[in-house]
Amino acid sequence: MTNNLKSISIFLGNPFKGIKKLLITIEENQITIKDNCPHKIYTSPLENEYIDKFLEGLNDLNIQNWNTNYITTEKVLDPDSWTITLNYQDSSQKEYHGVNLYPDNWNNLKDFISQYSNIFQEEAYEE
Repeated sequence: MTNNLKSISIFLGNPFKGIKKLLITIEENQITIKDNCPHKIYTSPLENEYIDKFLEGLNDLNIQNWNTNYITTEKVLDPDSWTITLNYQDSSQKEYHGVNLYPDNWNNLKDFISQYSNIFQEEAYEE
């Protein structure tokens, strides 16, 4: 999956808490992580020694095997929605969406991304 991956964007939203965004850009010798948490944009380039480890961890998540949509059928007063977009070098992309329902390994994704960004922390919502 990561061979021809160009970028990953993660969008988390809640009508009462706000919006969180994360963009991971993958280049030949650099991975840049930008997020708007808390209330700012941070840019963290990863050094070469960490790039392989990052790509391996991302590959282990098997995001490309997720269903396209995870949407609860229950009525929810405070819905949490999310979108993950995988952008490839050939300009193709895959999108995955959810509303109060998540893939089985969602917590693995949260743990992995939390090593690089605080987007999944509750207080990180943009107002």
